[in-house]
Amino acid sequence: DTHDSSFRIPSPAPPPPAYENTVRHSQTPSTASTMLVGNRGASPKVIQSLNNALSGRGHQFQHVHLNAPTKCGHCTSILVGLDRQGLYCQTCHYACHVHCSSRVVPQCPVPPDARRPLGIDPLKGVGTAYEGLVKTPRAGGVKKGWQHTYVVVCDFKLYLYDCVTDRQNKANEIQPVIRQVLDMRDPDFGVTGVSEQDVIHANKNDLAKIFRITTSQIQGSSTTEDGAVTRQYTLLMADSQEERKKWVIALNELKTLLKRSRLAERSAFTVKVGGDKSEYSLRIETSLLLLQEVFDVASLPSIRVAQCAVVIDRTKVVIGFADVGMYCVELDRDTLVAVGGEKENKGRFVEKVEFNASEQLLLVMVGPPKERHVRLVPSAALDGRDLKWIKVSVITVGVIKRIQSSEYYVASNLEQGLEVTFQVAETKGCHLMAMGAGSMTGSASAGSAGNMHYIAVAIKKSVIVYQIDRSEKRHKKWKELAMPGFPQSLAIEGGRLVVGFTHSFRAWALGDQSNTKHICRRSRSQELMFPSTPRPGGFAHLSPHLCVYSENQIDVFNVMSAEWIQTINLRWVNAGFRCFSNSLAF
Repeated sequence: DTHDSSFRIPSPAPPPPAYENTVRHSQTPSTASTMLVGNRGASPKVIQSLNNALSGRGHQFQHVHLNAPTKCGHCTSILVGLDRQGLYCQTCHYACHVHCSSRVVPQCPVPPDARRPLGIDPLKGVGTAYEGLVKTPRAGGVKKGWQHTYVVVCDFKLYLYDCVTDRQNKANEIQPVIRQVLDMRDPDFGVTGVSEQDVIHANKNDLAKIFRITTSQIQGSSTTEDGAVTRQYTLLMADSQEERKKWVIALNELKTLLKRSRLAERSAFTVKVGGDKSEYSLRIETSLLLLQEVFDVASLPSIRVAQCAVVIDRTKVVIGFADVGMYCVELDRDTLVAVGGEKENKGRFVEKVEFNASEQLLLVMVGPPKERHVRLVPSAALDGRDLKWIKVSVITVGVIKRIQSSEYYVASNLEQGLEVTFQVAETKGCHLMAMGAGSMTGSASAGSAGNMHYIAVAIKKSVIVYQIDRSEKRHKKWKELAMPGFPQSLAIEGGRLVVGFTHSFRAWALGDQSNTKHICRRSRSQELMFPSTPRPGGFAHLSPHLCVYSENQIDVFNVMSAEWIQTINLRWVNAGFRCFSNSLAF
């Protein structure tokens, strides 16, 4: 093992204490020596304040970008994240989480007897208990071969990292980004050996070295022909039969420890099994999602071209398709209803859909890229009655001589052959949309700005904001904002319009303009740390939770506490779906 020349482990230091669940092993690239790997960045004011409080008598912390998995010196958990994973002391090379920095011993360097025990703290559920090198199937399955994977058991989760091995079959280059997370808090989590029927493409000589991890399965149909609930399996292969036995025993003991610890349940989602079906439901104030139990590719082939979905209530989910428009799924009757009637949906490409329960309106992005525009659909259309989708635009009065573009059409009879009323399709060519409530004021009355709801549409380098009203068209133009760049994301949250760009974001108050001094100002030092690289546009905010979609899972964060609270093992899920169903995702 190699060490940076500027870092030396004190030779007489005794081994650190450890919990009983700790498995000791030789030095790896994941141990303290890698705390130096990475680039240090400038400290924010909160870190400067911490350093100033120590008056030069303690650590000099800076944010650090790590290029290899690294443990926190205080809690021994992995410093998870894509960037700025933690803090780094320039003097003693001590690394820790931002939230652990206030509890770190101020003495620099930290004395060995002040170190936290290795392993997982059974009372808090944090720490690293086990790590090692295994193999996992390649993307095409076992028949495509196996790839080296470095596994770290941390915080009752398994982190799977891509890695490169040397000639001695030791990991010498571990990628900093987690490829896959397996959560031991999953109610169906289990570790067992395999039989020949479980891995039919594996070499028979490798069977004794292979073990599998079981997690909840919510992909497609939830039951088999005999009524048994299906599960999801992840295969791992150790170097030898003895190593496989160690892994199985260690993981099962940790699962037992987790049950005995009775840690507080923080999951946003849970799998409930009742009778012969398993259903995935929200534990927050959102509808129960049973869509995967109603339709799959076999019963509804059109699900293959589904583009988006949104939950209306406990019995209805609206799905947008690439060629047949938008349909409402009535879960209690297992039926599909054309939103606004069959004629209104014929041949329509629905790319995105959002629902505003307060205004009982659907906001829909319709059309191929060159003809893309936004329409409003009243919730009354969900029962299949013939209702026109309202085009989001502006009614303008002009002179007949000025009407030259085919985009304008006459909406009223000519008066004296001079003046007409025509409509401009302002949202044509849009690429983002959002809908939400404006900021409330203490004295807001009915109809005031504080009670207004808004629509925002991004077109090239501008964002047009509309107010939702009670007129026939249900909207009117409120403001057009020029953007400093091409908007990458758009949202209306907490009474504010938030626009994200490649390297920054901006926010505007909607409605109440009296208290804007804190907009876009940092309010805390803790940051959200994504364990895996998100998919493009792979975010969904279901307050107070943020769902981050990556290739192998959905990671759920509590935005208010900046905590990573759950991992859902679903592969290649489309973030455009506000309900978690693999039938929709594929």
